[in-house]
Amino acid sequence: MAEKTPNGSDWRATLRIVVPYVIVAGLWILVSDRVAELLAPSVERFGQIAMIKGLLFVGVSATLLLMVLRAEFGARHAVEVDRADLLNREQAARARAESANRAKDELLALVSHEMRTPLTAVLASAEILLQDQQLGAEQKELLTAVRQGVLQEAQIVGDLLDTTSMVAGKLQLRLERTEVNAILEILLKESAHGMDEKSLTIRSELSREDLVARADQRRLTQVIRNLLNNAIKFTPSGGTVAVRSALDGDRVVVEVEDTGMGIGEDLQKRLFEPFEQGDRSITRLYGGLGLGLYLTRGIVELHGGKLVLHSAGLGQGSLFRVELPQWVQGSESLTAPSVSAPALSNRTVLLVEDNVDTLRALARLLGRIGCTVIPARNAAEAVRAAERGDISLVICDIGLPDRTGWDLMKQLHAQKGLGGVAISGFSSNEDRERSLASGFNLHLVKPVTFQDLLQAMESVPSPRAQAVN
Repeated sequence: MAEKTPNGSDWRATLRIVVPYVIVAGLWILVSDRVAELLAPSVERFGQIAMIKGLLFVGVSATLLLMVLRAEFGARHAVEVDRADLLNREQAARARAESANRAKDELLALVSHEMRTPLTAVLASAEILLQDQQLGAEQKELLTAVRQGVLQEAQIVGDLLDTTSMVAGKLQLRLERTEVNAILEILLKESAHGMDEKSLTIRSELSREDLVARADQRRLTQVIRNLLNNAIKFTPSGGTVAVRSALDGDRVVVEVEDTGMGIGEDLQKRLFEPFEQGDRSITRLYGGLGLGLYLTRGIVELHGGKLVLHSAGLGQGSLFRVELPQWVQGSESLTAPSVSAPALSNRTVLLVEDNVDTLRALARLLGRIGCTVIPARNAAEAVRAAERGDISLVICDIGLPDRTGWDLMKQLHAQKGLGGVAISGFSSNEDRERSLASGFNLHLVKPVTFQDLLQAMESVPSPRAQAVN
C-alpha cells in the first residue's frame, strides 16, 4: 500500500474546499474599505463594518487553518496506519518464513531418517553374506556392488542435507587435534579396491613428519575421500593417482593429483558451484549430483583453510591442494578423552531399533563377533531389559515409537551409568550434540558399516570401567 502524501487525494479534496474561501476572503479584503465608505459615511457605522470585516477575516483564516491542519494530520495518520500495516505484514511474512524453514528442516530430517533406516538393513545384510567363506566369486561381486550402491545412495542423501545446511549457514565443525596422515592411510586402503578395478597406479608420498591439523576429523575425512574418489572416477584405466602430504609453514597441506580427463579453463571458474558437472555427458557417464566439490570447498573454508585447483586443461589431469591450519600445542580440543575398552566378544549389548530388518541384521552381525545381544524395539522394552540384565553398552536408534533415543539414553545413563552409540538417520550437528549431551559416546549416521560400528563400540567404556575411573 502506497503512503499518502500532501500531493495525494486528501490534499486535492481539501484544496477544492479551501480555494473558494481564499478567493472570497481576498476580494473582501480588496473591496471592503471602499464599500464601507459608500455604505457608512459616519465614523461609527464605518467602525462597525470594519469590525464585521475583521471577524469575517478571522473566521475565514481559522477555517482555512483548521482545514489545512485536518488534511495534514489525516495524511500523517494514514501514513502511520500504512506503516503499521506494513510492519504487521512483514512480521507475519517473517513468521511464515521461519515456520516454513522449520518445517523444511523437519521434513529433511524425517526424509533422511526414513531413507537411511532401510539402507542400514540392506548394508548389514550384505556384510553378513560377504563374511560367508563359501560364496563364489560371482556372488561376492554382486554383494559388493550392493554394498557400494548403498554407500553411494547414503552419500547422495548426505550431500543434499549438507548442502542445505551450508546454504543456511548451519554447517558447524567439531575442531580437534587431527592426525592427517592417519586419515590418508585409512582412505588409501579403503580406495584400493576401486583402483585395482581400473588398474590405476597409486603413488603415496606422505610426509614423515607428524602432520597434525586443527580440524573436524569426520569432515576432513569427507573432504579427502571426495577428492580421492573423484581422482579415481575421472582417471582412465592405467592412469596414476598421487596423494601427498606436507607441512608448509604453519599450514598442513594435502594434495591429490591424477592423470585423468583434466578440467577446461571455462569449467574451472564454475566447478565449485553447486550441481556443476561441466556438461550433461559427464553426468550421464559418471553420475552424481555435482555437489561434492561445492561441499569440499565450503568445509575447507569453514576450517579457515583453502582449496586450490590446478589443471593444464582437458586431458592434462588435475591437482587439488588442501591447506589447513596446523594444530597448536595447547589449543582447546573438543574431543572426549580416549578410553581403553575391553574386548567386544564378552560384552552384552542392548540393541534398540524399531525397524525389524535392521534390528535382526545388526543383531546377527554383533552375534558373530561374540557379543550377547538383547534386542528391544522401543524404549519401554529397553528399560525393562536394562533392569533385568547386566548391560555393557547401548546401541540405540533415535527415532523410537514411544520416546526418543535421547530420552531413553538419559534415563539409562543416569540410572545404570551406561554409555553407548547412537545410530540414526538424523545427521545434523544439533543431533550429534544432543546425542553426546544425552549420554551417548558417539553418534553414527545410518547406514552404518560394520567396521565403523565396531570402532565406535570400542570407544565406549563399560559401566565397571567408568566406576573404577
